[in-house]
Amino acid sequence: MFGPLLRAFALRHGLDVLAVSMTGEALEGWPETVPDNGRAAALGLDGAPTPAVVLFDAETRQVLPVGFGVLAEDQLAERIFVLTQRETGHDY
Repeated sequence: MFGPLLRAFALRHGLDVLAVSMTGEALEGWPETVPDNGRAAALGLDGAPTPAVVLFDAETRQVLPVGFGVLAEDQLAERIFVLTQRETGHDY
């Protein structure tokens, strides 16, 4: 259920998503799912609850966990807003 919600949210807000499967199986709504192959451990998320949503800054290589478990769209939006404002130092 969370996969389609996340896809709609990402499309609406212009976010790039890398759907990673911990089991190697395709994720609902994400035919382009890739297997974990150590990504979670490399990001410090090994053993974290799933689904997990994280922001990753490819330039700084910083990982910002947004949330774990199924989140509603308004929760995703609020958490991403708060995290990105805190990290950039802006207070809009």
